[in-house]
Amino acid sequence: MTGEPYAGMVLARFQDIAPECDEAVRSAWNVRAKVSAESVFAGIGELIPYGIWVCKPDGAVLYLSASFLSRGVPVRDETGRITLWAGVNLDVTARRRAEHLTADRAAQQAAIAELGQFALAGAEPSELMDAAVREVAEHLGVAYAKVLRYLPDENAFVLEAAVGFNGCDVGTKRVEGGTDSQAGYTLLSHEPVTVQDLRTETRFHGPALLRDAGITSGISVIIQGDKAPYGVFGAHTREQRIFTRDDISFVQAAANILAQGIERRAAEEALTKSEEKFREIAQRSFDMIYTCYTDGGISYMSPAVTRILGYTPAELIGSRCRDYIVE
Repeated sequence: MTGEPYAGMVLARFQDIAPECDEAVRSAWNVRAKVSAESVFAGIGELIPYGIWVCKPDGAVLYLSASFLSRGVPVRDETGRITLWAGVNLDVTARRRAEHLTADRAAQQAAIAELGQFALAGAEPSELMDAAVREVAEHLGVAYAKVLRYLPDENAFVLEAAVGFNGCDVGTKRVEGGTDSQAGYTLLSHEPVTVQDLRTETRFHGPALLRDAGITSGISVIIQGDKAPYGVFGAHTREQRIFTRDDISFVQAAANILAQGIERRAAEEALTKSEEKFREIAQRSFDMIYTCYTDGGISYMSPAVTRILGYTPAELIGSRCRDYIVE
């Protein structure tokens, strides 16, 4: 790992192997030294996470970010005096990273479940979008997240919700479509798009919204509509980062919940307009028009009932049709 031969490291001080890391090494071992006597003698040990720069024989510098499980026991002479410590450090970096990754994925799944419950509770689309960008930014570990609604007649997007993009007016800020933006390219490609370094990106041009924020890396996924895409959900960071399939799945899951919430609200609005249109027609009709449930009786009666039967609509609401039929 360091390039040093094993023989060259026996009896060598760590400071000699990594001379520029003396302070970091001392700090790490000071932590080790604070392990209680009981832990030391029992061989339980202590988990020590730290990162150091190591100078390799060829002059290259290697950064090691690791976690070690450190165990030590005293070696005594015949008088019982401790003459040296015998210890072992177990590299548990991979295990620790796996544990952190598992915890992160569990937190993301919980966030998606909570977002779904918020949508089912009847949240307004704007409220749902605000919650989605906050959850994605927090649990993906990025400072920027946004929802863009597509305007097909203009081949452009309008900013609907955002985290991190300070100074950008939600509801009015425009972003170019097509290959003039990551969002536009996402719609063109019909699949999620990841960017490792926007400065060297060749598939599309970075829009002013991202350039002005100093964005380097990001994910963008489609928010699907009923017949056409509603827009694009994006998550971005200034630091260069390689996003994983799990990262993409997390952002896409949030986008899917948004799509469902938006479509449900659109369906509710369409139904309301349909009911209003029905009532307008019924109110003006010369015929008696009504709606009746099998278990709840009459729910609506048009004004024409007064002229035809002599009852007011209010008198008939809740009653059953058969109550007024004479055999």
